Amino acid sequence: MKEKMKKLDNVEVSICKMSESSGNEQFFIRLVRTDEKIHGSILEYECFQTKHLDKEECLNRAWFSASMVARFCGLSSMEEVILRNMTNEETEIIKKALYLRW
Repeated sequence: MKEKMKKLDNVEVSICKMSESSGNEQFFIRLVRTDEKIHGSILEYECFQTKHLDKEECLNRAWFSASMVARFCGLSSMEEVILRNMTNEETEIIKKALYLRW
């Protein structure tokens, strides 16, 4: 029998795309406390940048990394991971990437 995981309440997992003026794109894996909006409510878990990797590799790594965090937080599926500032093309790429299944 599969044991039900306990969900961390008041925590949101997201991948947020940011761009620098240089054109470098960054993909942050974020955990956000939804019950408070004070300093320290956001944890930047990891970041992948087009400065070091091509965009598709950044997206693949971000999606896999987000899956580890989502599972740890007790999310029911990757559908609960929020994608911020992504184009339709980026969303298509990221949804095809590998991730942990639970």
